[in-house]
Amino acid sequence: MKFFLSLILFINFTFASVVKIIVTGDIMTHKPQLDYARFYDKNNSGFDFSAQFSNIKYFLKSGDLVIGNFESSSNPNLIYKGYPLFNTPAEIFKALKDAGFHALSTANNHALDGGIDGVLTTNKAIENAGLFSFGTGKGNKFKLLEVKGVKIGLLSYSYGYNGLENSLNYEEKNLLNFLDEEKIKSDIDKLLNYGADFIVVFPHWGIEYQSYSNKNQQNLAKKIISFGANAIIGNHPHVSQDIAWYNQNGFIAYSCGNFISNQRVETINNIESEQSVAYEILISKDENSTKIVDIFYNPLWINPVFENGKKTIKVFLAKDIINENYDKNSTKFLIDNPKNRAKKAYENISKKVR
Repeated sequence: MKFFLSLILFINFTFASVVKIIVTGDIMTHKPQLDYARFYDKNNSGFDFSAQFSNIKYFLKSGDLVIGNFESSSNPNLIYKGYPLFNTPAEIFKALKDAGFHALSTANNHALDGGIDGVLTTNKAIENAGLFSFGTGKGNKFKLLEVKGVKIGLLSYSYGYNGLENSLNYEEKNLLNFLDEEKIKSDIDKLLNYGADFIVVFPHWGIEYQSYSNKNQQNLAKKIISFGANAIIGNHPHVSQDIAWYNQNGFIAYSCGNFISNQRVETINNIESEQSVAYEILISKDENSTKIVDIFYNPLWINPVFENGKKTIKVFLAKDIINENYDKNSTKFLIDNPKNRAKKAYENISKKVR
């Protein structure tokens, strides 16, 4: 990777007719996940999150550009903890990089959980792991990446920051992106002027645990597409929501749900919180335009397991559990009939996105 005109970042120099973008939902780190990661560290001196993503790695590695929403902070000067003020050790980013991620959205209501300093330490930790961050930070908070000859713009905004933004001064607030129509339009215009072929916007919006989008999301989504965005990947509800198309080539996924978390029916009495979806968005560029040529949805399922004698939480492709495509000798679920739970995830996601 290298800088081009100090703006466009190259992910792959190989030109191809189709680029596969994989987008996922919220990357959460509740306290049990931190405990399990510490237990997995071989040296007992840090954290190892790799086991949480090991069963999804082969899928993520198939993407040319893989993007998730990091819903926490990473401030090494504060205690690492889960809800309600998330603070996650930087080892999470190495695990995400190794699992196949390339970029992380950081504009969400938990971005200030580690304080205003945590905004910058989070971005630095992401970059130190070889990942790109967008949505918070100094200067332009978007990214323009070139992948197989296609310039892809990434933008991220949040409805708010749990009220923690109210105590910030003007300069500190400028480190954050808010879900403001004029700001979104201005950023999209900038990316188009910089030569973006395809623009993806990641809004943090909606109502938590609401299974379908509301009118506010729908109206704003239409405006964002009309501003020039090609795809919208929403998050925040912690459950998946419906999809839509606008102006033929504008794809909208209102919420992907929890990509990884400790939320599930046993912890918050909401089975949808353990179900999510990852989209494969295939885009193609010709002389005149860059368009979506196909989209595939992949239902995901989260659950704790004992793996080689150690407890952890894992994210799976739901179909892999249904088809028993995992090592049953080393992986033992803590619930009866995991296949049935994974099937519920597959069916529920399929119902929403078809």
